[in-house]
Amino acid sequence: SSGINAEWPLRPGYQGVNVNLYNGNGTRLGHTNFIIYARIEDEEVLLTGYKRFYFNGPWSGNRSCSEYLNLDYLEDFNFEMITSVGSEDMFQFTTSSGESHSESMGDCSSYSTWQDMLLEAESADLGIITWVSDLPDYFTTEYTVMQF
Repeated sequence: SSGINAEWPLRPGYQGVNVNLYNGNGTRLGHTNFIIYARIEDEEVLLTGYKRFYFNGPWSGNRSCSEYLNLDYLEDFNFEMITSVGSEDMFQFTTSSGESHSESMGDCSSYSTWQDMLLEAESADLGIITWVSDLPDYFTTEYTVMQF
């Protein structure tokens, strides 16, 4: 699982979180990707994004999954995000007001293949990518493995 706490004001841009999964030999088997695009329109913060998982290495011939999202339940970048690679509700959010929301990957046609791939995964790491060069001025991040 991964957690992100962030606060506005952030210039328009994007921020993505990847969880990479590896077998015992260190070969990447797959990864999750949740990317959030932020923009300001009429003095209002608008957040959209994609929820995704991909197969890599010996699993790379399998179909990935990607879906575009309107993240209107996130009013700003002040939230906690959990990536739970073994759950259908792979991406979970708690807003600053305490509301919980989840984004399921269970309806993806290749989700059962994802579950099979997880049986080979022995380790994971977290990567954060951003378009904003001064991200540390706006974000605090925390990474904890809660269950694997």
